[in-house]
Amino acid sequence: MKLLRDGEDKDRFWRLLRYVFADGTLVNAELVWEGYAYARSYDTEPSLYQVMIQLERSAREAKRGLWAACVPRE
Repeated sequence: MKLLRDGEDKDRFWRLLRYVFADGTLVNAELVWEGYAYARSYDTEPSLYQVMIQLERSAREAKRGLWAACVPRE
């Protein structure tokens, strides 16, 4: 497993902000793609943030994961 710092070190709750790689997979991206995580940035925009936004948009449109249970507001 490898942790990559990209942008802020910690959020306002002192949680470490890292990208997580395990067995060659970017775990953060996989969670967002499958619809089980949001793409978020804290104060700065990390280099992979726009990729995460696109993955979240794709998951929402495909109603994967938690997005399957979400009803859009009108």
